[in-house]
Amino acid sequence: MPAGAPDDPFITAAARPPPDLRGGAAQALEVSILPSTTSDAGRTRVYAWYNALADAGGAAGALLVGVALLYSRLSRATEPPEER
Repeated sequence: MPAGAPDDPFITAAARPPPDLRGGAAQALEVSILPSTTSDAGRTRVYAWYNALADAGGAAGALLVGVALLYSRLSRATEPPEER
């Protein structure tokens, strides 16, 4: 673990982004299929929605990690010392 890194594994996992945040075979397939779902005029709107939903999904995942971390810390803080 790098110097100054937190000891809490939740923080360590949440703070480390995946090696390739956007990419891979699945994304290439999705992006290549999107143009066939709409007209040329609607293509920009489809890509905008695709990216907005992907970003919202990532934000929701980060929020859930934060809630889990908060719950973990609060539940440890309320335990009597002999149970720790």
